[in-house]
Formats: sequence, C-alpha cells, structure tokens
Amino acid sequence: MRLALLTLTFFLSLPQLAGSQSDYRPGRTGFRLHGPVRAVKEEHYNLHEDGDGIFTGNLTLRFDERGRLVESLQGNRQVEDLYGMRYSYRPDGRLAGAERFSGGSVGSRDVYVYDDARRRVEVLTYLTGGDLRMRVTKAYDERGGELRSETEFLPGDDTTAPARQVVETAHTYDERGRPLTTTVKGPDGRPMVVIGYGRDAAGLLITTTTDLRKEAQSSMAKTVRKHDAAGNETAAESYAADGTLTARISYERKFDARGNWVEEITRTWEGRAPDAPRGSAFLRRRTITYF
Repeated sequence: MRLALLTLTFFLSLPQLAGSQSDYRPGRTGFRLHGPVRAVKEEHYNLHEDGDGIFTGNLTLRFDERGRLVESLQGNRQVEDLYGMRYSYRPDGRLAGAERFSGGSVGSRDVYVYDDARRRVEVLTYLTGGDLRMRVTKAYDERGGELRSETEFLPGDDTTAPARQVVETAHTYDERGRPLTTTVKGPDGRPMVVIGYGRDAAGLLITTTTDLRKEAQSSMAKTVRKHDAAGNETAAESYAADGTLTARISYERKFDARGNWVEEITRTWEGRAPDAPRGSAFLRRRTITYF
C-alpha cells in the first residue's frame, strides 16, 4: 500500500507544467509531443533474443485541435483500450476535470480548482457515489513555481479503505527558476524520497533519486537518470545503499520528421533478480496522426 500511495502521490506532485500538447508527457520517460497531434497509438511488446516480440498491451492518446489531451486509453494482451481517462476543459482552456473508467464504467472523477492567478491549487477525487476519497492541495512561490503539495487520502465507509493519510511534497528552485530538489514525506512526516536536479558539463539534465525507505536499501537506494537536450530520459542506473550497481536501463529511439519518437527499445539489466544477472528488452511502437 505504501508503494502504491507513493507512486500516485509522486505523479500528482511533480512541479506543475502547462496543460498543452507540447507539455504532455506520457509514460515513464516523459516525452513531449511536437506538432498538431491528433492521436497516438502505441503497441507494447516483450522482445526475445531472436528478435520476435510478444504483444503485451497498448496505449491510445487522443487530442483536440487546441492540442489538449481529451482521452487516454490502455489495454492488455486480451483487450485493447480497456481502461483509461477522459478530460474536460474550461472555456479558457484550463483543465476542468477527468474521469477514470474501465470497461465503459466510470470509477472515479477529478475536479480541478484554481485561484485568481489561474494556478491550480486543488485537485479533488470523488468516487462514483460522490464520496471524496483524495484531495491534493498546492502552494506556489512569487514566480509561480510550485513550492509544496499535500496529498490527503481519505477513508471511506467500507472496511477495506485505509485510514486517513497525508503525504507532502516540497520543491526548491535555483535563481533561474529551475528545480533543485523534490522531497516526498510520508504520513509520519519523515522524508521517503528526495530527488536532486543537476546538469552535466554539456548542460543536460541529470536527476538523482534517493529512496530512504528501509525496503529500498538493498536494491534502489539511489537511482541516477540522464536526459537528452529535449528532457527525454536516455539512461538510468540504480544502486544499493552500499554502492553496488543493482539495475540499469537504456533507451534506443527512432524519430519522425517532427521530432516525435515512433519506436523505442528499452533494455534493462537486473543484478539482484532471482536468476541474476538478467537482461530484458521491451519495444514500444507508435503510430502518430496529425491534424
């Protein structure tokens, strides 16, 4: 449960970007889309040494003519576009709400609240019955950079719902307004994860994630990620608390004429898997249509 809450909180608590197509960053590596994209169709495969792949699922993204994401769908080996999210917008273009659905049924919905400066200050998550189950609040500095967010998980009437928990995320910036650190604190107020943002000699982004939780010390106490000039992740390495390399990820990509990637091969290496060391490869193939 703690890992699931941390993952969800981390996704919601990253420094806020504008909600346009050029800023939309789907998937684990955070790629920006260029051009008047109408739709993206991804197919996912596990690759074997002989080059053949096993289809594992899909991702479909649909945008409107203003470059706003209106629908995100995911599927598995059996059913494509099985579950996902739909987004609605205010007349001024700001995100108004989102619905999570599976198999045609809505499971929950988000409502976005803004202040007079047009900054997103609250996200409220409701179940279909109207129960408020999660609240995210945000505070900003004088430049408009997100300083702090607080994610509150609220208990429900059912006995399986967790007790009320609050997870806090705080950000710091340099004099140019670029992120320096992100710190995620657990319900007990103690830091769980700290991310540091830096640059290499060529000015490319490097992030270092330090996981302070006890269960991470043997495998992922520290993860270093490198990025290209566009901010796309190019490689990552994870280390145990004693400095031992435990995992490695690298990416190979092909791009179309507009600069959007259309094929990505991810190669992973695990040094502490049950049959370690073990290597795997995964393929994501995109079909992009434009307005």
